[in-house]
Amino acid sequence: ETNLWPVPPHLTQELDRIKYDFTVNPLPVYKNEQFVPAAALETCLHGALIEVTFNLEHYAIFKQNETPHDSFDADILQINILE
Repeated sequence: ETNLWPVPPHLTQELDRIKYDFTVNPLPVYKNEQFVPAAALETCLHGALIEVTFNLEHYAIFKQNETPHDSFDADILQINILE
């Protein structure tokens, strides 16, 4: 259900075009242990003090005859609004 999502008007048609091709995982935001729906996120998060729990993964990439480099990936597990 995307009817209550805060989507800019110029992107509404694009969302309608792709919304049945993907699975959405709502941003896990909580305030006073209550889930905050997508439509309320901007209001609740603006100026808030938050605690973010996340996983950070590091990959060292080595290729023959090339300088090794690092790649990082992060996934938000949960956001708690503290104030």
